[in-house]
Amino acid sequence: MPSNSSTSAMRAHLESQVAFMSDLTRKTYDSARKLSELNLHFTQDWLEDSFTISRQLLAAGDPFQFSATLANQIQPLAQRIRSYQQQLIGLLSGAQVDFTRATESFMPEASRSASAIADDMARRAEEASRAFAPRYSGNGAASGGHGGDGGAHHSAS
Repeated sequence: MPSNSSTSAMRAHLESQVAFMSDLTRKTYDSARKLSELNLHFTQDWLEDSFTISRQLLAAGDPFQFSATLANQIQPLAQRIRSYQQQLIGLLSGAQVDFTRATESFMPEASRSASAIADDMARRAEEASRAFAPRYSGNGAASGGHGGDGGAHHSAS
């Protein structure tokens, strides 16, 4: 049966892991929400721009006016795409920083709790080996233990 120190060490380790996973889940959710908002705003703006450009192109009376309207709209569209890309890169790098910080803050506690479990297991293994050592030291079973015949097996022929 596990000792109280073993149970406490295991509980602390598991609680640390649950806290870490909860923190990562919150950060993942927050990043996904921000990404969804960014994509939604970009899509709304893109659709509005597309409708505006389409109306202007439909209102163009001749091919030269059509070409001029189209040429005038390329720069703002390109700027909107660049802005979206920059915001996306900022969002993704921010999420990466958040995940890295969460992991870095988790590692010392995880290391301590895992070390406590390992120390407890080593202590229990040593206690168990001391408990069993006297039983086998007197009858030769611990030193090869085949009845003192050096390990040779005799068969009845």
